Amino acid sequence: SFPNPFNRFIALTFDGFVNQEVSFELYDAAGRLVYQYEQVVEDIYLRLEMEPLPVGVYFLRYQVGEQEAQTVRLVRAD
Repeated sequence: SFPNPFNRFIALTFDGFVNQEVSFELYDAAGRLVYQYEQVVEDIYLRLEMEPLPVGVYFLRYQVGEQEAQTVRLVRAD
């Protein structure tokens, strides 16, 4: 995912996973779920708008199709 730190959006690439369902869960540093999203990947590039989130540390958990879920640490900058 990029950019990291992010400001208004997170961009993800899914090379080789087009036409598969992807699910996202974004947690704040306290472990609260702040964003959840599911969709079918239609392009290798996906942009998630994150503008309303306050500055801080977040953890993005995502799963593509039947693949094992991945978690990445993200920083929301001002």
